[in-house]
Amino acid sequence: MTRTRTICDEKHLAGSSVKFIATATIGYDHIDNEYCNAAGIKWTNAPGCNSKSVEQYIASTLMVLAEQKNLQLAGLCIGVVGVGNVGSKVARVCNLLGMKFLLNDPPRERAESSAEFVNLNR
Repeated sequence: MTRTRTICDEKHLAGSSVKFIATATIGYDHIDNEYCNAAGIKWTNAPGCNSKSVEQYIASTLMVLAEQKNLQLAGLCIGVVGVGNVGSKVARVCNLLGMKFLLNDPPRERAESSAEFVNLNR
């Protein structure tokens, strides 16, 4: 089990008994997946592992901001750039708080041909 600071490449793994690498991170650029695949070392990452924490952080931050600035969150508008694991949960919590939200995710917009996405230049 590793994090992003541990480099998992041929230099560190050759001749070892390692058969499996699990990284408790979204990214896996610290894992030389070509070497691992060739050496029979299975590996996995944890996409979305931080999404619930970000959702909770945004919710609490919005509530603190509303209290400090005497704001009503309902009806306010927020922009969400990137609507994957994290962004979709942020949009969900904003919706629960009665907020309006604008979604920007060019790759999803191209793939889904959806009108729900807005352009940042707009």
